[in-house]
Amino acid sequence: MNEKVNKKQYMPLVVAAGIGSMLGSGIIIGLSATVTVWQSGLGLTDGQVGILSGALTFAIAAGSLLAGNITKALGLIRSFNYLNLLYAIGAGICVLSGNFSMLLAGLILAGFASGADLPISLTVISHDAPDEKTSAGLVASTQVFWQIGVLASYLMAFIVSKTEGALGARIVFGILAGFAAVAFLWRTFSPKFKEFHEAGNRYRAAEGAGISEEISFTRLFKGTESKKYLSFFACIMIFYICWNLLANTFGQFQTYILVKANASQSLATGCGIILNIAGLICGILFASAAGSKHRNKFFYKVWTQESFPVSSRASMQGFINGFSRFCCGLFALITPMLVAPERIQITMYGFAGIVIISAVAGSCMLKLQRKHGIGQMK
Repeated sequence: MNEKVNKKQYMPLVVAAGIGSMLGSGIIIGLSATVTVWQSGLGLTDGQVGILSGALTFAIAAGSLLAGNITKALGLIRSFNYLNLLYAIGAGICVLSGNFSMLLAGLILAGFASGADLPISLTVISHDAPDEKTSAGLVASTQVFWQIGVLASYLMAFIVSKTEGALGARIVFGILAGFAAVAFLWRTFSPKFKEFHEAGNRYRAAEGAGISEEISFTRLFKGTESKKYLSFFACIMIFYICWNLLANTFGQFQTYILVKANASQSLATGCGIILNIAGLICGILFASAAGSKHRNKFFYKVWTQESFPVSSRASMQGFINGFSRFCCGLFALITPMLVAPERIQITMYGFAGIVIISAVAGSCMLKLQRKHGIGQMK
């Protein structure tokens, strides 16, 4: 009963952090689902479309890579509060854009903010949660919001798919800007969150880890437990890069592939809605299991938060997110060629190989957690 009370008590924080995850997936899928609309509305070339997708991915990567530096400069809580304001500004620029350069600038700003917000939001949850088990369940719950962002973006794109020019795309990005503004105000001015943060300071102080002690994750590789942390890092990195390559490719290019195969914009976004309803159901099941004794079976976000000290989680998760996004950005440059009808079959064999590599890395991570007694609480 006490566990349920604790989780209910922290749900506002989960929702506020989850909105950040929703905005992160929203900007990716929002662009993916409307890129052909932007192309026709602004008269963009195929090359400019590729630049927009690549720039967004690299901006997200840069934000993730610099998350640790941002928290060092501004503090963990201040970074958590203000990143959504930067996102809102970027999405607003997209709404008002009348040419390629302005749209590109808006995407870079929003992408950078969303890339930094994810690892910082998860670290805030871990910092504020009273214990490891509660933290695992709360962190896992944010995955549901990521999937909600995907589904909502497809729904919005489907609803406006019949509008003329770039109006439909502007509506989608306007809604994203509105959610970001609400998240900024809520995170910054909620007295309840201030209570959570102050309580988190006390919990971490009792454990000997202060909020001001954010350190670079690379220091973990030089201590007495360097072998353990290097093993964790390698397994999580390989798993997440493989997973992200698949998710990013289908997320960013699903609508593009279908439209180029002569499907209508409505059909392409409708297919995205159907697939992501299934994804949302899986996300809910994941979140419900990740707070239980079986949570060490459930992947990246929980692994990273449980396997490394709280003082280095923002920089660790930021680096893994950022490097994987950087790889996705490079891969995106050749994806249109790989998913062409004459090459798609061979490409799918390659994707199957990536799934196998990811499964091997995940299995190794589970063995390492059992070996070191991490995530084993009942």
